[in-house]
Amino acid sequence: MSLSKQRRGQIGVNTVEKVVLSEWDGRWQALEAQNDDAIDGLIFLEDGGELSGQIIFTQVKCMEVQKGKDGQYRIPISQKKLSRNLRAWRKVVGAAIVVLVDPDSLTARWVGVKPSHSSTPAQILVPEGQIFSGSAKQSISALCGKLHQDLQAQKIHTFAEDFIHLRSAEHVQPASRKRYISLEQSPIFLGGK
Repeated sequence: MSLSKQRRGQIGVNTVEKVVLSEWDGRWQALEAQNDDAIDGLIFLEDGGELSGQIIFTQVKCMEVQKGKDGQYRIPISQKKLSRNLRAWRKVVGAAIVVLVDPDSLTARWVGVKPSHSSTPAQILVPEGQIFSGSAKQSISALCGKLHQDLQAQKIHTFAEDFIHLRSAEHVQPASRKRYISLEQSPIFLGGK
């Protein structure tokens, strides 16, 4: 890789890192070149100064590309490399995005790539209006799904006697309704009686 290409790539990574640190109050972890297989870095989102558990796998492209008539920027990429990257992005737990940074204006735009509706066989399509800034945090965070919340949820332990209505001779719907009514009439305690 030439020095100018390496420098341009670092400018793109620095632009993304600046947004994450200063506008998102998040954390950026760059990956070393030998480990950046379709991913240049990880964004760790925070909630109230604590890690939220949401991770965004990020590929950064810093290049001049022309906007098409449809209002989308097209990042050229070989079909083989795009197929390999899409396989990698689909496997990650969390969101996967590509951030396109204009090397002159340092304007950054983003697109979610998991699952990818944003590519053609030799291009990644980045919408003009998806600016990678503080206002994009909520939309990108939504790409992470709810797995991080599920992992943090309090566990509820149940026992076979909690489900006696399912073993009755009565059809499951009326038996369940009767059980529901009986539960309404008595208090329920979580974690002990």
